[in-house]
Amino acid sequence: MLPAHLTFFHQLSSAQTARLSGLAAPAGPVPILCDGLLQLGFGVAVRVASSELARLRAAVRDVMGGEFSHQDSQTWQPHVTIQNKVPADAAQRLHRELANKFAVRAGAVTGLLVWEYLNGPWKQVDRLPFA
Repeated sequence: MLPAHLTFFHQLSSAQTARLSGLAAPAGPVPILCDGLLQLGFGVAVRVASSELARLRAAVRDVMGGEFSHQDSQTWQPHVTIQNKVPADAAQRLHRELANKFAVRAGAVTGLLVWEYLNGPWKQVDRLPFA
């Protein structure tokens, strides 16, 4: 389990993550808009919109280079998962409940974290704060 986050990439090599030191990080927080809910089939997420964040992800991808997994090569749909891997009816129920209360909100991304999956737990291996 990880704290609330936006996933840029799901699976990277150590060579790719090592190249992140060459990234020209943003000069400050990157604005985002939490603008709706997504049904994930077996979960629910908050959709995130930000052209600046999309440009940052593209820059990160360029800096890292190399091969990307099938999942990471697909169209990126930024979101924050709030429920995952539950029965479909539970996800639909939560989506209906939240849809009645959901309000669009502005926010900001203040940095990048790199995590390593250890067959169960996660370990944070790098932190790249924005200036």
